Amino acid sequence: GEVRPAAKVGRPAGRTERAVDMNDVTAFVDELDPHVAFTVANRGVLPFWLLLALAPHWSVTRALVHSGAVALLLTPLYVLGIAKTFSGGGGGGGGDGFSAFDSLAGVMGLFGMPWACLAGWLHYLVFDLFVGAWQVRDARRRGVHHLAVVPCLVCTLMLGPVGLCLYLFVRGALTGTWLALVEQPRDAPKAKRR
Repeated sequence: GEVRPAAKVGRPAGRTERAVDMNDVTAFVDELDPHVAFTVANRGVLPFWLLLALAPHWSVTRALVHSGAVALLLTPLYVLGIAKTFSGGGGGGGGDGFSAFDSLAGVMGLFGMPWACLAGWLHYLVFDLFVGAWQVRDARRRGVHHLAVVPCLVCTLMLGPVGLCLYLFVRGALTGTWLALVEQPRDAPKAKRR
């Protein structure tokens, strides 16, 4: 018989390993269009909102939405937006650094830059989804029927703080608990008052 060289285990034949080329990453980041990133992020969060509304306690919803995974996915893009804005690559000369946050005019100037506006929008997307996920968990702990929460989720997606206030009102009307924001398991013993 003929002796053949042993095949490498763990890699399909004909496939070679390739290290990440930082030049490729840098080229990708340089070519990334903030308008395209906005569209992808803006539409990309909608399935997670649908999971909260339609399947709030499904294992996939818990793994993706309640875990904070969406925030982890969007944070690199957020950091890129901040970095491009304050390095002068954001389309507006870098602004005045963080002192631009000291006045409405300064913030308006920042939001006139595409990368800064994208970072601001990502900020809204991440925090609104976080608040929506909290509403679902809080409602479950307090025995608020999920159908009562769905309109609050829609308002939170579209109007942020209005949705949170609506949820607190609905929760208060249904449970008598108006402003308690404490997260505690449903079966946890109540803290003793002193």
